[in-house]
Parts: sequence; structure tokens; C-alpha cells
Amino acid sequence: MRAAGDPKTRGRNRRRVVQAEERAESTLSVPDDNHSDQVDEALPAVPRQWPVLAIVTLASMAVSGVIGSSLPPVPALVAFGLAAVLFAVSRIVSDEGPIRRLAVFGGFAVLPHLLVGFAFSEWLFHAALPLSMGVVSVIAIGGVAGVYLSVRPFPALLVKVALWLPVVAHPVLAGDLKVLFAFIAAVLAGGFTALYQKHNDKDNERDRQAEEPVRNRAMEIMRDYEATGQGWFWETDRDGRIV
Repeated sequence: MRAAGDPKTRGRNRRRVVQAEERAESTLSVPDDNHSDQVDEALPAVPRQWPVLAIVTLASMAVSGVIGSSLPPVPALVAFGLAAVLFAVSRIVSDEGPIRRLAVFGGFAVLPHLLVGFAFSEWLFHAALPLSMGVVSVIAIGGVAGVYLSVRPFPALLVKVALWLPVVAHPVLAGDLKVLFAFIAAVLAGGFTALYQKHNDKDNERDRQAEEPVRNRAMEIMRDYEATGQGWFWETDRDGRIV
């Protein structure tokens, strides 16, 4: 057995540390710009909390009816019911594969929001629901959906456009082009915001990937340094006791 101070032992230990550094450096890789897209694909087509929107939709309808002292017309009731059903069963349907993911998102995210928007527009313009109640309800439902889709800016924008489109369609069809221009401006602003957020998320993910190998490299070198028997690391509390 050779002592730790033996030159051959020290040389062998130095080689082990160098090899650890080389292994750690080999783990340093160029950040993957497509990682955020892969994360998006790993997420379900609709969030797991999506069925909660069924409750939110029916609650908004009930509160609007009570406070506004108004009953929704039959087409609005049917649309509310269909939207609530689609929200409720959204997590039962399989979303494996890109085509099915698009179909699930369209059928259980975009379509029910279109139905909710249609229901409130029918109620607003054909059954005298107070405008303030209708707008607040639509904002509330869109806000909940936006929270659930907060890590996916473009899907969040899409469902909000679907929600407001029927509400905007009534005054536009009546000849109020100002509403149309305002809606287009809002959609464009939302699109630019979503694009900016997407790029910002990619930058944050790239920074995280760049820092992670550096942390791993330091830990690998520390473990191999301790394994050589040249020294060790310990942690002490504020009284100087080894913990």
C-alpha cells in the first residue's frame, strides 16, 4: 500500500482529477433552441385543470342571470350547456400525436370558447342582459383560461379570440366598423405580445441550459477530488460545528 504522499499516488490522483474535468467538460453542450418547443409538446393539449372551466361557465351564467335579472334565450342555454360538457370531458380524450393534439385543442378549447362567446352575445343583444354583466363574465372566463394557458402564449391568445369573436360579430354585422378595427388592433397587439413572450421563454430556457452543465461540472470535479483522498469538503453551522 502506498502512502498518500507517494509521488506515484499523487500523480495517479492528479490524473483522476484531470479525467474528471475532461468528463465534465464533455457534458457541456450547446443549448437546444428547440427545447421549449419540445416542452410544449410534452404538455397535454389542454391543461389538466380545464374541466374547471365548465363550473366557471355555468357559475358566470347563473350570476349574470341573477344580478342582471335576465334569463338567457334558448340558443344561449344550449350553447352554455354544450360548452360546459366539452370543458368537462376534455381530459378524457386521448391527445397522442400532433394531429390529434390539434383536434383536441380545437374541439375542447377553441370550440367551447366560441360557444360561450356566442351564448353571451345572444343574451346581450337579444335578451337584454346588461352590457356590464356580459363583458365582466366574458373577461372572467377568458382570464381563467389565460391562467391555465399561461406557459403557452399563442394557444391562450387563440382561445381569447374565439371567446370574443361572437361578441364582436354582432355590432360589426350591424355596421359598426369601429368595433371591428378595435378588435383587429387588439388581436395584433396580442399576437406581438405572444411572440415576444415566446422568444423571452426561449431565452430563459437557453440560459438555464447553459448554467446547468456548469453546475454539474463543479459537482463532478468535487466528487472526484474527494474520491482521490487528497481532501474533502464539509459544511459547518454558524457556531463552527460540522453538520
